[in-house]
Amino acid sequence: MKKHCKIYFYLEDDTIQVVEPQVKNSGIPQGTLLRRHRIPLPPPNEDQFYTVDYFNLDTDVIFYGQRYKIIDCDQFTKNFLRKMGVKVNPPLERPDDPYTKGRQKLIDSMTPLRPYERFDTLRQFLEHEGHVLRFYGVWDDTETMFGDIREVVLHYFLADDTIEIKEVIPINSGRDAVPLFLNRQKLPKVNAYVKNMTGAVYQEFYKDCDLRIGATINVWGRKIILCDCDEFSKEYYKTKYGISKRPKWPPQKRMIPPYNGFGSEEDSLCSCLSLLPKPPQKDFRKFMEKDSNILRFLAQYITSDPIAKDRKFIISYFLSDDTISVFEPPQRNTGVIGGKFLERSRIKKPGQEFYKSEPSEYYTAKDLFVGAKVCFHGHVFLLVDADEYAFNYMEKHTNEASYPDALTSPLNWNSTNTIVHAKTQERAVVRYKLKLLAFHIRKVGEYVYSILAHDSLK
Repeated sequence: MKKHCKIYFYLEDDTIQVVEPQVKNSGIPQGTLLRRHRIPLPPPNEDQFYTVDYFNLDTDVIFYGQRYKIIDCDQFTKNFLRKMGVKVNPPLERPDDPYTKGRQKLIDSMTPLRPYERFDTLRQFLEHEGHVLRFYGVWDDTETMFGDIREVVLHYFLADDTIEIKEVIPINSGRDAVPLFLNRQKLPKVNAYVKNMTGAVYQEFYKDCDLRIGATINVWGRKIILCDCDEFSKEYYKTKYGISKRPKWPPQKRMIPPYNGFGSEEDSLCSCLSLLPKPPQKDFRKFMEKDSNILRFLAQYITSDPIAKDRKFIISYFLSDDTISVFEPPQRNTGVIGGKFLERSRIKKPGQEFYKSEPSEYYTAKDLFVGAKVCFHGHVFLLVDADEYAFNYMEKHTNEASYPDALTSPLNWNSTNTIVHAKTQERAVVRYKLKLLAFHIRKVGEYVYSILAHDSLK
């Protein structure tokens, strides 16, 4: 049996020590074979001891009947022998030990594919315990049947590089409120394998450097887009990676199906927003503040029919709910029966598509003023006059609505609008005279009161 040993020769006292390197799980006593002492030469020269002159490469030495073949030495020993004038022989190849070779082969076969990597996990835990990165993302599941865009919140724990995902479930969405979308765990990358220094291949996991706004991560086959993060995450990436500004990725908006024609557009929209449809909410505050506030306009019917062009209508606009009603006063000898012309309701502006997803535009108070042309369900009207409340309302809300300055300055009008402008100017003059009369009455009252007070003092 061949053993590999190391021979130490101490120059100070010519002592020798022989040591066999220990092999793990060899089952053979190993270590120091000969303790340090002077070793005598083999017979018949047992009265002499070994000196440095007996050592060289490719030579044999006998220690107490055991033969040792010197095959190599370190660089210090070679330099020392050359300085002594000894010709150093070339080194020999180290013979293989069948047992050691078999043991090494067995150890290599037992090496795992993912060897233990020396990483200070305790330090990472102590430094980042309680530190969590929060990302807001969306999962586009519209490709599947009855799928939609679902919002999620991703938590990345810096203490142990684990990920937890929670789903944001809207109210009345019809989905079960599960506690977690993904339990806290290390999230592996799909088809991502890394080879370390030992040559072993192991799977790679998501780290904090892989999470960024706009990135797509694969959560066990579900692709999630990261859209935003909290302030702590922004400060963390700014400190560690020098990223000061992270673009905000806007989530995709929910597509509203087009109007189907049943009920009003608001009712149809409510059936798309919740599983149990509720009636559309009305502006109760506006209803209480502007209840019984009505703008009334005198309108002329615009038509090519010579009989119907002289018909007059009263258009009433209700400020509480933005509804409009049209009433035709009865006129003698016109051949037309007056009465209710249009039921009170909200009226859409012309030129809009009927079946569409966007909400329709309706007539509001800023669209009604003297001189305006309006089209109600194909009937065109010209507003030629208004009541006193309507004029006062338009004067107070001139800054809020883009009313034309028809009350104070003339425009390039046609013959019909000239009549309207003349009536407007006439009303303005009457209002000015009434204000002036009230001012004089107030002054006269003050003068009379002062005279009566003076007489009482006398």
